[in-house]
Amino acid sequence: MRKIIFSLIVLALFSSCEESFNPNAGYKETYAVNALLRGDKGLQTITIVKSVKPEDFQAGNSNTNFINNAIVNVNSEGNSYLFKDSILINEDNSLIHYYYSENLKIQEDKSYNLTVDLPNGETLTGETYTPRFFTFEEAGSTSIADPTLNLGISIFWRISAQDIFFHPQLYVNYSILENGIEKFNRIEVPKSYITKEGKMEGKYPEPSSIKNFSVDYNTFSITLQQLMDLVNDPKNIKIYSAELVLKVYDENLTKHYSSTNVIANAFSSRIYGSDYSNINGGLGVFATYMVHNYSLLISTDYIKSFGYSYVEE
Repeated sequence: MRKIIFSLIVLALFSSCEESFNPNAGYKETYAVNALLRGDKGLQTITIVKSVKPEDFQAGNSNTNFINNAIVNVNSEGNSYLFKDSILINEDNSLIHYYYSENLKIQEDKSYNLTVDLPNGETLTGETYTPRFFTFEEAGSTSIADPTLNLGISIFWRISAQDIFFHPQLYVNYSILENGIEKFNRIEVPKSYITKEGKMEGKYPEPSSIKNFSVDYNTFSITLQQLMDLVNDPKNIKIYSAELVLKVYDENLTKHYSSTNVIANAFSSRIYGSDYSNINGGLGVFATYMVHNYSLLISTDYIKSFGYSYVEE
């Protein structure tokens, strides 16, 4: 049984009642499913929670009631994936029951059906569909990050699906040489920087329906300069490339995000806070996102201007 340290976002939604009112009146157990299938992972996870009774909430016992011993299946085009039951350990040492599958690889232009058979005999179901036909517009997108060639970095894409959200994240891939060992990492480039209480903070892109990403070289350069704080000699940093990681939400995940403005988390019970649900027989969301990558070079002269090392051509 797996034990992983992971932080859990818990949101109690079941409000307390007035003293003159019976807190149990009209109470009905409600089950919620958080099933976010990721196109960039072979490991998929699902959590199931039960509502908190009003009297427990009034007494301050608002801990998330995870459900174990359920039978969780995802089906797609005749293939069935049975999820296994396991446990995470939260930062406060509380237990998080979840279900996982290591064999389910999400693909474009496919429908997925979820069936959850609860220990009490109830059944929850959901259906979702991954978008199809995605491509980056290479003709109009930046291929080399070089301030002498263009005013900034711009990347465009197109897709046949309508009214869905995209979450772009631009990274710079680099390595640090420590004691003769090259350690690889990456740093995310924000859309812009702002000064808050005397400190510079990055403003990062959020999911939206916009089909492009752009950033100016001032912001890009500030991000590269931050790497200097990691070493005494900038030559110990080697810059490899930049890469846009683009998450393409399906319709259900788009509607969920539009309802909450909270980026989905595989182990979050924030689903209670959403006005949108596509779970039959309960609450929650069954959704997917695909991941597409766009790589671009960084000119050697630009890298050398910071004193960093670069990949020899």
